[in-house]
Amino acid sequence: MFVRRLIFLGIILLILSLAVIPASASDLGILIIYKYHDLNQNNLMDNGEALLSGWVFDLYKDGNLIASGTTDTNGFLAFSGLSAGNYTVCEAQQVGWINTGSLSASGCVTVMVDAPMPGANTVAIPLNDNKNTSIEIDFMSHVNNTWTYQVSELTGRDLGYWMADLGSCLGHLISSSPPAIVETGKNAPMFGLKWEVDEEFTSGQFSFTLDADYPADVMQVLVKAGNKTNTGEILGPICDTFAPTILYVGNYQLPQILVTVENIDATLDYYYEWSLDKSADSASVVVPATVHYTINVTRSASASTAYMHANYDICVTNNTGAAIPVGYRIGATTYVNGVSYGGGGQGSSSALNMGKTCFPFGSGISANQAWGSSTSFAFEGFFDFDSSDPVDFTGEMTAFTPIIDPIPQNATETVVDSLYCPPGFSCTNSSPGSWTVSGNDTLNYEVAIVASGACPASGTLSNQVHIFGTLHNAMGATNVDLTCP
Repeated sequence: MFVRRLIFLGIILLILSLAVIPASASDLGILIIYKYHDLNQNNLMDNGEALLSGWVFDLYKDGNLIASGTTDTNGFLAFSGLSAGNYTVCEAQQVGWINTGSLSASGCVTVMVDAPMPGANTVAIPLNDNKNTSIEIDFMSHVNNTWTYQVSELTGRDLGYWMADLGSCLGHLISSSPPAIVETGKNAPMFGLKWEVDEEFTSGQFSFTLDADYPADVMQVLVKAGNKTNTGEILGPICDTFAPTILYVGNYQLPQILVTVENIDATLDYYYEWSLDKSADSASVVVPATVHYTINVTRSASASTAYMHANYDICVTNNTGAAIPVGYRIGATTYVNGVSYGGGGQGSSSALNMGKTCFPFGSGISANQAWGSSTSFAFEGFFDFDSSDPVDFTGEMTAFTPIIDPIPQNATETVVDSLYCPPGFSCTNSSPGSWTVSGNDTLNYEVAIVASGACPASGTLSNQVHIFGTLHNAMGATNVDLTCP
């Protein structure tokens, strides 16, 4: 707010200075430019934002260059002596800066400048009566502070009086010739000077003198003949002060090196967990006997792992003003839910030219995340001028959450059963081999046991089942005691 008050005060002082220095030209339009560093890029000149010197602006009127100027140490530039109308202001772009909204992409903007607009030198005013009366007023001269007019009867009735509306100049009147009546009453047809003439009048000169040499604009005049009046416009003085047109132009300075991560193409894989539960219908049998087994297979989403693989571009915009020679390094750090999982970079094989250059990269990472959860991955690009130096520039983290179409892994698995038959017994499995499962399942089979000769006193039938999964191995085991009769 303090900055705005200072600027406002400067504008007031400028206007006051123009008001007390009489102008002899009609071109009094002023265009003021304030150039500032728009740090927060909101297209507003806020308190604390620096004013910028050394910025060049060109001023065009009707497509023609009419003036150029450079902002001073206060970021100030003024174009004066302008006629009213539209002007195009163009800024000379500087490397490493971007405009924050005042100007178009080409660095130009059209503004309207207010200034006096001189009226015509001659006006013929008809009275619209039955005598076809017409009175002509001609502007004759403007010498120093005196304005002179010729008034003539053209046709019809005699002129009774004529008036000049001096507007704001009435307060600056010094004299008139011949002496005029100053009309300011509420019943006056016009505020200003009134010259009455007699019946002998056909043509004559009238003048008035002001306290300074004011610029030309449009002045209203009035004539009366008989009982008819009418008005017209002619060139005359204006004593009002015209407010300058003010243009605030904000620019934001880019980092010398701008690093971005773009064009991310990522896949995300999730894994299943498997579990087994095996049981027998009896814990001990007398042979010969048959034991019935049940295997319950359970598949669930992994509670701990997701694997991400991404291809992307690390783009580096060089705003340093020159190509960067070979020796720099470019890379990226990967983040999972805001936690760094490290990264890597690559050296350079060619110079980095001015402007934007993109380099293809790829990353793969396993993270302990719940299957189907909102896992956030992010990449932060970096740039080093020298591969042996610390990181010079890092970009903003580019985050993404690739959970829309997760690709499940180990969706099917193989269940393998192994049987240990003790010495002296013969064991036959009704479903030898393995089973393929794709989800929750129940497997049933049986084992027939007989003595293979003289029946031993006892033994233990062991039976184990396995899933050798991609992520987790699962196993279930059951023992059955065997005895002879």
